[in-house]
Amino acid sequence: MLTIFIAGGTGMLGSSLCKYLRKLKYNVVVHGFENKADIMIDMTDEATVAKSLDQVNPDIIVNLVCLSDVDRNEIEHNLAYQLNVKPVENIAHWIKNQNRDIQFIQISTDHLYDSDGLNQEKNVICRNTYATTKYQADQIALDADASVLRTNFFGKSQNKNRQSFSDWIESNVANNIPMSLFHDVYFSPLSMQTLIKMIVHVIENYQPGIFNLGSRKGMSKSEFAYKLIINMHEKDLSLTKISVEDIGFTALRPKGMMMDVSKFEKYFGITLPTLESEINTHRRSTNNKL
Repeated sequence: MLTIFIAGGTGMLGSSLCKYLRKLKYNVVVHGFENKADIMIDMTDEATVAKSLDQVNPDIIVNLVCLSDVDRNEIEHNLAYQLNVKPVENIAHWIKNQNRDIQFIQISTDHLYDSDGLNQEKNVICRNTYATTKYQADQIALDADASVLRTNFFGKSQNKNRQSFSDWIESNVANNIPMSLFHDVYFSPLSMQTLIKMIVHVIENYQPGIFNLGSRKGMSKSEFAYKLIINMHEKDLSLTKISVEDIGFTALRPKGMMMDVSKFEKYFGITLPTLESEINTHRRSTNNKL
């Protein structure tokens, strides 16, 4: 039985990923820091990380640790480095000191892109500290022969403390809360259930490198919201299209985050779904009655 160490496994993606991997009979060791987990350590401390990984002796490491609050990254630069970069440095250093092959899957972000159309892996444009530190982490992970997956996702969160983008939209509709949605921010996320299956596919067909892992074809966030909730309710909706520039964010936000996923499809021998089909699948599977 292969042992998988999930760093940051108590978060929104980690909670669902760990549950799915256990169903597949992997030996899953979950790391957390504030939330209850199998191992509760500070992933920014190299000696602590090395000692824990020596004890677990994993065959596979999946890193989900990061500071995902984009504006907080911009305010607290040192914290951004500590949470987005240091855990990757510590994991990579440990792996390179082992005398065996260990799979390292680094979960990265589509926030590294900001161009019209579909961005290839080389088209990096960092607009803020979050993107800059995640890009640094990508490069460090590559040095340990990692599979770096740049992604975005939506779907039902299993973490009671965290809402996904789609959770937020559906909750607002259910509670008749007006929404303002960006018409000029484009992305190509996967549903959480598809992303989890693709992470397992990477584990089972491992390839090092940087890969965009999203849906084929994307859309604006406002269009996503409309498609997500259409025919799921009998209420008049209050949705307003606005520009991301209308909001006074601390950190600059990219607008063009849609990803070209052809490299992932080629290397891993799989065809990824379109965003529209992912939305339809999510709508069929959700139990929400809006």
